[in-house]
Amino acid sequence: QRRTRSLSPDRATRSPGVPVALGIRVLYFSRDGAQADNGQLLELEVLSDSTVEALLWKAREAAAVGNKGKLLFKMRPLTDLCATIEDSGILRDPQALHLMLSRKHRPPEVADRAATVAAELSAAMAQAAVEAAARPPRRKRSQRPPSAGSQVSSTSR
Repeated sequence: QRRTRSLSPDRATRSPGVPVALGIRVLYFSRDGAQADNGQLLELEVLSDSTVEALLWKAREAAAVGNKGKLLFKMRPLTDLCATIEDSGILRDPQALHLMLSRKHRPPEVADRAATVAAELSAAMAQAAVEAAARPPRRKRSQRPPSAGSQVSSTSR
């Protein structure tokens, strides 16, 4: 079920939209809990009075994924597809858009880059483990003597 917005007086009398350059980062996710892979950055130019749905279709077309993927703004789904780009707040942060796609749509070069980054991270973690094992164990600090005001004197009666 889609929500529709009625035209308020200020929306009905607005001037035509102005061209806006938006950057949409493609992310490939999986449901197994693994980190999402970054894909290409899509640079699109749209009018500020375009709907979110029109932007979504333009992004899908640029990524060549058919009707797959969801559009996110500041990592939250854009649910009101009838809202304009201006009304949804995208103009305040035009680089905070992502097109989320399933990992099965990931091109081979993105998969290769993700494997390379994972191997580099694994090697760095192994190196850090070797360095940590070579360091002498940390010594515990000796207890500080209690201050004069905190000493409890016990007197026998």
